[in-house]
Amino acid sequence: MKIVLIASKQDTAGMNIAKHCEDLGFKVNYIEEKQIFAKNLDDFDADLIIILSKHKSESGNLTLTAHHPGNFSKDTSHGGNSKELSVAYPSYHKEIIRQLHNIKNEVPDFQITTEPTHHGPTSFKTPVIFVEIGSTDKEWKNQKAGESVAKALKTAMEVSPKHPKTAIAIGGGHYSEKFTGILLNSEYAIGHICPKYAIDHLDIEALRQMKERSAEKITFALIDKKGVKSKTKLISMCTELGLKVVQV
Repeated sequence: MKIVLIASKQDTAGMNIAKHCEDLGFKVNYIEEKQIFAKNLDDFDADLIIILSKHKSESGNLTLTAHHPGNFSKDTSHGGNSKELSVAYPSYHKEIIRQLHNIKNEVPDFQITTEPTHHGPTSFKTPVIFVEIGSTDKEWKNQKAGESVAKALKTAMEVSPKHPKTAIAIGGGHYSEKFTGILLNSEYAIGHICPKYAIDHLDIEALRQMKERSAEKITFALIDKKGVKSKTKLISMCTELGLKVVQV
């Protein structure tokens, strides 16, 4: 399994994590452009690319996050192509969230959470996962946070996770406690996540991408029964694509 770590020279948090990854003996590849506009990722000939990054939010919440990139809408202002999702890797997404949770005692003020699919890059054949520190310059420069994330990644990269229950997830907010809990406490590994605020863009083609743009075969669709108002059409589309619907 060839896993490639990438950091943008423009990204404070990414460079912070990268330094500590190198201290642990891992090679980091540096790019000049912002990570959401990363180019030529398939040239690394990797099985998985992990992009080390900052997370920015107006709330200023202290977070350690992991998610897949992709655009459900036509908006490409944050990189990637219109209505295109990256290739996901559910089992490694699950393992990274697990290992971030395992180092939480080192950074107790930080929330460990998955995020829904958002921003670029999107167009590559290689699976991509973002691992991020949020949410302000103070946290991006926090050396303990950078060190802890690097430790979590080291452990995640040293195993070969394979989970038989692979799923997409639909509903909930940007920081989904429900889907984070499922990653931590169930057998499900989750690839792409479509949040409640993007469901208006979730047509059959977007749903097909959620299923097919994955390094592992997707079998289940997890639907947040409280985080999705109208489920009938959604369940019908999932069934049409051969997904087993589980309301959680």
